[in-house]
Amino acid sequence: MKRKAKWTPCGASPLPLSHIPLAKRSPLTLPSTPVCDLSFSRPDAGALDVYSFQKEGVQSDAHILYSGPAGGAEGQGWRRPFTPEDFSVCLRLKFFYLWDLSGFLELWEEAGVGDSPASFLRAEVDLRYLRVRMGIFRRFFFMPRPLRALTWYHVCVTYSQDTLELYLNGDLQGTQPGRPEIPLAGTRLKVGAWDAVRSFSGEVTEVNVWSRALNVEEVASLVDCRESAGGDVVAWTDIWTMHGDVTKSDVPYERICDEMRDTKQFFFPPVSSRVAFQVCEGLGGSVTTPRRAEEVDTLRRLVSSFADSETCPRLWTGVTDVAKEGEWRYHKDGRPAQVSWRPGAPDGDVLQNCAAIHLDGSSDGLTDMTCSRKLCTVCDVPEGLVWTLLGACEEYPRNIHFVARQRASGEFHFRGYSSYMIMRNDTDGRWVWWDRQRNEVVAVLSESEFGFPMGRHSWALRRPACGRKPPVEHTLLLTPCGAGSFSCDDATCIPLYQRCDLKFDCRDKSDESGCELVQFPPVYRPDLPPSDVASAASAPLPVGVRMVLESANVITSSMRINTNYNLSLTWREGRVNYLNLNKDYTLNRVPYNIMRKLWSPTVDFTNTRGNHITHADEEATMMVLMSGEPTMGGDTQPQEVEVYSGWDSPLTLQRKFSETFQCEFDLAMYPFDHQPAAENAPVLLQKCP
Repeated sequence: MKRKAKWTPCGASPLPLSHIPLAKRSPLTLPSTPVCDLSFSRPDAGALDVYSFQKEGVQSDAHILYSGPAGGAEGQGWRRPFTPEDFSVCLRLKFFYLWDLSGFLELWEEAGVGDSPASFLRAEVDLRYLRVRMGIFRRFFFMPRPLRALTWYHVCVTYSQDTLELYLNGDLQGTQPGRPEIPLAGTRLKVGAWDAVRSFSGEVTEVNVWSRALNVEEVASLVDCRESAGGDVVAWTDIWTMHGDVTKSDVPYERICDEMRDTKQFFFPPVSSRVAFQVCEGLGGSVTTPRRAEEVDTLRRLVSSFADSETCPRLWTGVTDVAKEGEWRYHKDGRPAQVSWRPGAPDGDVLQNCAAIHLDGSSDGLTDMTCSRKLCTVCDVPEGLVWTLLGACEEYPRNIHFVARQRASGEFHFRGYSSYMIMRNDTDGRWVWWDRQRNEVVAVLSESEFGFPMGRHSWALRRPACGRKPPVEHTLLLTPCGAGSFSCDDATCIPLYQRCDLKFDCRDKSDESGCELVQFPPVYRPDLPPSDVASAASAPLPVGVRMVLESANVITSSMRINTNYNLSLTWREGRVNYLNLNKDYTLNRVPYNIMRKLWSPTVDFTNTRGNHITHADEEATMMVLMSGEPTMGGDTQPQEVEVYSGWDSPLTLQRKFSETFQCEFDLAMYPFDHQPAAENAPVLLQKCP
């Protein structure tokens, strides 16, 4: 059954602004422009026609063609002529897989036999952008965050007064001025693949075309499902014909508009409570803890679809008093647990420190149990999480993004945005990184303490990756952590600024391991000074010198001054990068073994006894002064790393010295005069051996 939308045709003459409700007025709507009413009707409880393209991820020219208004003859054409100066094209889509070019819409004027289209409008989707083409007029609209597979998005493209705008879920993503070299003309509309190579894998619904640019309020009403509307040029309720690998289904309206639930639940067979906590929190969620009778009933129905009552008579919950006996808290965040217990529970004292729920209907309350018991588990995972595979060295970002999925059989896996999957091998049960397009294994999980691939683990390569050839072990990180987070080895997340701050923030203490501070280039010579980025290559490198005199003792008989002072040298080493810097500069101290590998300026005190020079030895302190904006290190390393340029963040070398300076004093008027004493200290830019 289709959801009906009332369509009101436009007259040839423009409507006065007084005929348009104030909330619907747009700054692009002028009195001299023909205006169409966007005729809304409330969504009913029916279903939408949803077309699926390339469900199995095999590229082909799968598409649907617009064929004419509902109730008319097939092939009749547009409801009204397409207007190239003012138009809107809106639709809902979700993608299954992404290709090198994933085109999902094409509008063009049909030319003669054998001729290419004279003008066209095309739209394509990628992980980080949507691109609209109008002839050779092409514009990118970059997204604030990567798009997510298997998620509905509302896309709306409007064009008016030589201005192209794109909305995603009602939010304006950009405004691009310009006009095509040949005016657009539309007689054909194709949704899905442009052709067999530039194709679309996913689902589409509610494709509508208007003969004017919709305003912000009108777009928002379509996104929020407050209203439904059909275009005055093309309406989704019209006739469409399917071609190729396309299937059609009726999907309840609320399933599309209310798809993003708070959480998604995954079932796992019997494991210990320790494994249950690690698996659920490694998935970015937590072990389900029911608080009401209806929540227990929901869990009972979910579990019954995967296992019988003998296998799963009880479920673990996310509550434990392991940290302190008698204080029951949620394992994930340590908050006090607000739960109800079975009569007489908890009663296990120090022997039973984990909580479970019975599924036999005898009680909705929790009971305490020994944590080593193996019980079934249900994880609550926030909807919309994306897992990233770091350390894979893939060329395209879409290849390292995954979503978690569970089949009706209970088989749990991670499905990639392209041709990759992370799944259990049917033959030996080991986790593999699999390329389904080539039908080959990329890597096999070597070992995992908890038996799952989430987190930072060693994988045995089965084909070359990151410049390494098998057989070789390679570290990969499968993480749900988003921007601004660091992934612990167990895939739990902490703020990135807590990385390498001399405090353990990860439960497994992995945030304080591998704290590399200086990243050297492939070729680095510590005997040569860096060049000055702000000057010519031959210009001297600026070095800041600061001396703080602590004490001085003038010995007139021998014409000497004994001094104690602190000397600081500051310069920029643009040949290196810095990692894991902290706002607290005391945490950015360069270890002595690394300091010895870096070039540092040398100060020669020529009027000291013995002509002393400065030393970058164990008594010296070298620090990085964090400055500038960092960049992320990419996916070549199995960890999230902020990279600071050596040109932005200077180095400072500090050391305390005790020196005797030789001076010449005129003692004729001593001690009734003042005479300056100078320290001759040229800075040497060549490192002394």
